[in-house]
Amino acid sequence: MAAPFELTPTPTSPAPFATRSAPSRRSISKTRFMYFEQCALRAWLMEHDPIEHTPPPFGSIIWQGIDAGIRARSLVPDGRLIDCDYRDYQTVLDMTAELLADPSVAAIFEAGFAHSRVLIRADILERRNGGWCLGEVKSSTRAKVEHLIEIALQVYVLLKCGVDLVDAELILINPEYVRGDELDVTGLFRRVSVLEEIVPIVPKIRAQIEANLDVLALHSAPEVAPSRHCHDPYECEFWNRCTANKPSDWVYRIPRLSREAYARLTEAGIESMRDVPAAFRLTPTQRPVVIAAKTGEVRLSLALPHTMRRLFPPEQGFGCLDFETFMPGIPLYPNTSPYQRIPFQWSLHHRERAGNLTHYEFLARRHADPRSRFTETLLRATESLPGPIAVWSSYEGSVIRDLALTYPNLADRLQTLSGRLVDLLPIVRDHVAHPGFAGSYSIKSVAPVVAPEVSYAGLDVADGDAASAVIYRLAADPSLSKRKRTKLRRALRTYCERDTLALVHVHRWLRKAGQ
Repeated sequence: MAAPFELTPTPTSPAPFATRSAPSRRSISKTRFMYFEQCALRAWLMEHDPIEHTPPPFGSIIWQGIDAGIRARSLVPDGRLIDCDYRDYQTVLDMTAELLADPSVAAIFEAGFAHSRVLIRADILERRNGGWCLGEVKSSTRAKVEHLIEIALQVYVLLKCGVDLVDAELILINPEYVRGDELDVTGLFRRVSVLEEIVPIVPKIRAQIEANLDVLALHSAPEVAPSRHCHDPYECEFWNRCTANKPSDWVYRIPRLSREAYARLTEAGIESMRDVPAAFRLTPTQRPVVIAAKTGEVRLSLALPHTMRRLFPPEQGFGCLDFETFMPGIPLYPNTSPYQRIPFQWSLHHRERAGNLTHYEFLARRHADPRSRFTETLLRATESLPGPIAVWSSYEGSVIRDLALTYPNLADRLQTLSGRLVDLLPIVRDHVAHPGFAGSYSIKSVAPVVAPEVSYAGLDVADGDAASAVIYRLAADPSLSKRKRTKLRRALRTYCERDTLALVHVHRWLRKAGQ
């Protein structure tokens, strides 16, 4: 396999394959290498001024990725795991060399290699056709550019260590898989050879390694301005640190600002919306936001009163609805597929015409697929309450459409419910420009500004990602105590109820502001 990459493999020695000694000088792992690919500053900070590492919460996206890697090992029977802390790299290297030299070993999980101050752990190294096949597990349904770069780095190191590679594969989640009563790992994953895709990448790896090491050797952090790259392909943990000194009306927060427009403002040294030139081209949605930042005044559309009266007739009561869903990469329930959206919680506040406010809710119980009970309780509650139902964004409507496909016998009733939904987000976006929003129209930005009594501070669950991780843990972690389970369920209820209460306050403010 070495020939297609035009590399010169390191000659094998009496201790073949794995480098015998881990480099003593500063080295980089494949994770650190990928940090550098995204941002040189991120790579430097992780080396010189890191954020304290904490294990990913059970059920979080990172946790699910680790779980997928562990489950994929069962694709290769009789593999041997090097279950050794990454910090004890010399032991990892020694164990790897021993297993590689043993012809009875069919596969190695977490094999370690070192070359040119790069340290890697290979997810799966499988003996195949007289050589070895590298397998990189990703909890993704498709190959991405960053995956190819990461596997190319490993191929480079393995070839330089004298490993006879015959193939390199990405082991991905199969989006077509439908779970039965039991999980079928062979159906869950699909193995994709990426040999041809990485051929042009591997020869460039050496220069990228050198550039990475040069950055790590710097005594002070490289200057890299925060921008879109901070979220692509991964969310950077240093975002808050790197943006701490930005103004509250930072131009980055102008809604839907293009990369090109942001670059022009940055190159001109403009950080505050107040300094955006009047002649700078902005969309009809962006311009009121910038004007509000400049003047410090709330700007309301003249059409707001009519819009609110039309969508929420004063003679009727109204509801405020919010859903929580999760999308487990490894499906938990029969007849579901990877990353299928599973609604597990709803909250509904209903304001009667007389002014009385009542709260209704549903939260899934343990183990069972929650969709049926979610749907039944939702219809029962909403059909007993008159008037329009406010939501924030089109998300709830899309979930209801999914449920109508899943339960065709309830499709008509669900369609009726969908027709009652009124999205407050475009009403606020099209009719309100508030300097306090700082360019953001998320409910967590809008509600505390127009209703200071609404706060998300101090919640054990404070966003949708955290809620998804908690319900995953409730559904899949058998070690949870009854006390802990009760606490987590209480946290979910508090969070979802806070979202619909926020909608109630935003609705009230819109009505008063439009009078």
